[in-house]
Amino acid sequence: MSKSEMYLSERELVAKGWSSDVLRAAIRSGKLNGVFQGTSFIVREDHLQEWADLQLPKGRPTGRTAAAPAPAPGAGRIPAPGGSAKTAWNQAVADHVAAGLSRDKAVAAVDRKHPGLREQMLREVNRR
Repeated sequence: MSKSEMYLSERELVAKGWSSDVLRAAIRSGKLNGVFQGTSFIVREDHLQEWADLQLPKGRPTGRTAAAPAPAPGAGRIPAPGGSAKTAWNQAVADHVAAGLSRDKAVAAVDRKHPGLREQMLREVNRR
């Protein structure tokens, strides 16, 4: 398989810093050539790069790291040791809602992006 035929899964793209919601929207709108497989999707790497190049402001450096969009709302935010999982969960959900997602979709997105945070928050809440 040549590099131009290399496919990236949703999981791989999210691990590289891409927003799953942004990519899904681009695929659905026809702006990005991708294929949905069940509840996930795949995108050919060269198609992703072409789409990303169109999304970048002029004059911005190119390359793998430059092609990745800004992190999604709440991405990477997990409670610091001794911090509140409930606060981190609520803030991440609020960030996604502020970015335009419904609360249901925001909860699902946060749960996908921060595996284990929901369970940690529930354990914290149920201890009280």
